[in-house]
Amino acid sequence: MLEAVRRAGSLSRAELARQTALTGQTISNIVDELACAGMLVPGAPRREGRGQPSIPYAINPTGAWSLGFHVDHRAIIAALVDLTGTAGGDA
Repeated sequence: MLEAVRRAGSLSRAELARQTALTGQTISNIVDELACAGMLVPGAPRREGRGQPSIPYAINPTGAWSLGFHVDHRAIIAALVDLTGTAGGDA
């Protein structure tokens, strides 16, 4: 789910359902959980034809961080990246 949103920049629940072939209810549950965890943030509603406007969701760069280490006999290398894959250090 996060990878699909990261690649597209932002996706609505309907767009996520089409891209992942999951049901609307499953998408809704996953998006709600990721939004509550702070990993996805809702954008401004978009009008796309009739009905309710769709709300695009985007990755929250500061929603989580990944820390990796490479240990060698000569050095230890550390890398810190946010959810978008951007190197960081101002956590």
